[in-house]
Amino acid sequence: MATETEGHYILNRDATESTRLDEQHTLLTELAGGSPIHSRIAIDNIHAIADIATGTGVWLKHICTLLKDIPTDRPRYFHGFDISDSQFPREHAGIHFSVQDITKPFSDAHLNRYDLVHVRLLFCGLKKSEYEIAVANLMTLLKPGGFLQWDEIDYHALTQLNQENPRFFEIMKIVNDGLNSAQYSDSAPKLLKQTFKRKGLVKITSHDYVSSEQPRSAEIMQKWLHNALRMLIPWALETSEKEKGVDSTNQKSANEIIKEMGTIFAAKLVPRGEVSVVVGQKKGQTFCSIL
Repeated sequence: MATETEGHYILNRDATESTRLDEQHTLLTELAGGSPIHSRIAIDNIHAIADIATGTGVWLKHICTLLKDIPTDRPRYFHGFDISDSQFPREHAGIHFSVQDITKPFSDAHLNRYDLVHVRLLFCGLKKSEYEIAVANLMTLLKPGGFLQWDEIDYHALTQLNQENPRFFEIMKIVNDGLNSAQYSDSAPKLLKQTFKRKGLVKITSHDYVSSEQPRSAEIMQKWLHNALRMLIPWALETSEKEKGVDSTNQKSANEIIKEMGTIFAAKLVPRGEVSVVVGQKKGQTFCSIL
């Protein structure tokens, strides 16, 4: 099952991609110091948690483990949403999953229900024009005082000229040009902060994590980026060629670039990956306080 907007989701949904998503979770958690919830959010009083673009549900599984030993006066509720159920786990005790397009309204059962709504890496899943409606819809899920946490990569940072390997910069720019041609944002964290403010979220905070400053994270980032580029490069070339009026992409060219990228990474290039965690709070009575 999938919604009508899944057509512009540009990554795969096979077993290889599910593995990449789980590895991606490890990378982002290590980058953020080991916790999947931003340090400014007190977790004691979080009882209802939603995860958007949940994929395999790996983030929610981590949250379940994190919260299981924290005393609570009521049952906790975990719900994952995605535009496709293709990667939902077969076994998911204690976690609920639903197909949902976040550019469309959520059902009444989910409105004003959640203390924390989490989103991760939609820079190639949402058009720039869709952030406003997406944030507005996600805010309807929050209880007054609830938090929206959005983890997003700054792809533009990857396109900065690397003096050690200018070719890496050129390859990154191929994807960046594809993102811009397709109306995706190459600077999603900046767009998010602006959108949070416009939509009325308060106490907005943002923390930037840089993989090249953490040796272990740099290694994971290299592997994650290489796997992601296997999908993004053919898509970017096809997007650029369509813009030029060419009917089909040159797959040989894409394969050659992917192979070249593998050689660059084998030479121990450390990409500068920047991930921002942007947090905003819904106005109203506070259910979970900010430290």
